[in-house]
Amino acid sequence: MTTNYPTPYLVGTIWWFKYTDQSGRRRQKSTKRKTEKEANKVIKAFVDALPTRHVNADSTLGDLIQPYKDPKTNPRKKEADLTGGKYSLRHAKHVAKHAADLEAAIGKKWSRADKIALVALLLEIIRFLTSLI
Repeated sequence: MTTNYPTPYLVGTIWWFKYTDQSGRRRQKSTKRKTEKEANKVIKAFVDALPTRHVNADSTLGDLIQPYKDPKTNPRKKEADLTGGKYSLRHAKHVAKHAADLEAAIGKKWSRADKIALVALLLEIIRFLTSLI
């Protein structure tokens, strides 16, 4: 699959680019570079580092939970770190706890705590999936 990278444009002497974040909002970001060649390298690195925005049709609930179990691999936290968005480490740790709780609850009789963890994680997954649309 070919990745389309944003085209840089000049603002004064610095190259910038526009992209769409996971929530569908258009953003602008400075490459902090003065040459187009260097700007394109920054843009490519930025786009390639963004979390993937697709879900495999064969994905299980366990597959969807996995990246949320560790704050370092949380897709929303990774994008916020790259784009300067707001998604705190504290929130990522909170989501990780619920993801671990949910994974433990899969295949077991559902307790009230498991149901709460499921709802919290499903809301997070729904936010992620709706950003793909």
